[in-house]
Amino acid sequence: MLNRSHKRNKRVDLLGISRGAKDYLVGECKFKKAPFSYSEYLDTLAKLTPLKQKAKFYYALFSENGFDNKIVTAAEESA
Repeated sequence: MLNRSHKRNKRVDLLGISRGAKDYLVGECKFKKAPFSYSEYLDTLAKLTPLKQKAKFYYALFSENGFDNKIVTAAEESA
């Protein structure tokens, strides 16, 4: 299931939910002149927090103009 979700005023650009709602894919898209900032990344991680007790979350970030160095470093460390 993919859709644009509005839950408690927390906009999610892309939301994929597995059958049984055990896995979620949260996608965030930024189309602006500046790179995707670290604070925007943290905001994305905070979205849908109440559901995180019951499911595993995966994130996909899309940016027209790249990513803040902190985001790149966090991705490298988690790989």
